[in-house]
Order: sequence, then C-alpha cells, then structure tokens
Amino acid sequence: MEYVILEIIERLNMLKEEDNIPRNMREKIRLACEALSVEGEDIPIKVNKTLQELEDVSSDVNTPSDVKSMLWSITSELECIK
Repeated sequence: MEYVILEIIERLNMLKEEDNIPRNMREKIRLACEALSVEGEDIPIKVNKTLQELEDVSSDVNTPSDVKSMLWSITSELECIK
C-alpha cells in the first residue's frame, strides 16, 4: 500500500509542474502531496485530506480537461486505499 501512495505522490508532483495549470491549483496539488506525505498519521486520514484538496481542484471550472481526467484517476486509486 505504501508503494501505491508513493506512486500517487510522484504523479501529483509531475502534475503540479505542468505549465497549463494555474498557480492556485498547483498550490492545492502541493497541499495534497503534503497531506499524503505526513509521517506518523493513519493512512485513511492522509487519504481523506488529500481527497478534499483534489476535490477542490477537479471541481474548478478552470481546470483543464486532461488534468481533470488525471485527477479522477488518482482520486479513484485513493478511494480504493481507504
């Protein structure tokens, strides 16, 4: 399970480096990465915090469609973890 979380963090880090994502969305993605990276916190809590941040980004009307589909994929994986 830890491997899956590390993979998701890596994908989120790649996503926040994309040029077509507005700065406020990159900040939300950064916060989602941080929430998943917290040491000593239970996995369901980390996942829920991350899902909340990603929900804000994916529901924003300014989010590019390709980014939305990637976020939905990541969200689906996270929901399987909890």
